[in-house]
Amino acid sequence: MFMALHQGYLRGARVRGARVVVRRRCHAIEHKSEAMVVTNAGGNFAAPVIVNAAGAWADVVAGMAGVRPLGPGASAAPLHGSGARRPQLA
Repeated sequence: MFMALHQGYLRGARVRGARVVVRRRCHAIEHKSEAMVVTNAGGNFAAPVIVNAAGAWADVVAGMAGVRPLGPGASAAPLHGSGARRPQLA
């Protein structure tokens, strides 16, 4: 179910003009005028908004963009009901 939800978000983003780039190591992120420029082995990509979906490397990518990293465990927090709650013991 979660994979279908994820694919739905990606589809919706693409329909609205997003370009999804995967499996590319980010070398640098620069702020230029009204765009963020991401440099990787495939070239440069510019966009007014970028999404950091780097998983365990998200803090490293955030630092490249000049954004304060969230720290350990932050990216593992369940969002939108995607995680199970641990039962309370009596």
